[in-house]
Amino acid sequence: MFDKKTVDGEFCPLLKRSCVRHQCAWFIKVVGMDPQTGQQIDKPGCAVAWLPILTVENSQQQRQTAATVDKVANEVQKHRHTFLAALTPEAQDRVINTLRLPKGNGAS
Repeated sequence: MFDKKTVDGEFCPLLKRSCVRHQCAWFIKVVGMDPQTGQQIDKPGCAVAWLPILTVENSQQQRQTAATVDKVANEVQKHRHTFLAALTPEAQDRVINTLRLPKGNGAS
């Protein structure tokens, strides 16, 4: 793990010497919220040193997205059942048969 000097741009883990700061393509400015502390971040530093924090944030965002998609899928399923229940049995059969994939489409 990189120490504070690496994150603050004083030492370059790639060059193994003093950081060249803005001359380096890996020197970035990070603006946002620290996913571990909740504190606001607005400072430049080495992208390589920021990777662990950015990876944690990315994982949190993916979990939130997955939870939202799951909620939407559940709502769609619930409304589908409500819709089908409102139809006559004949209409239900037509809707269900329309939604089935034709045979011979390569699906197993």
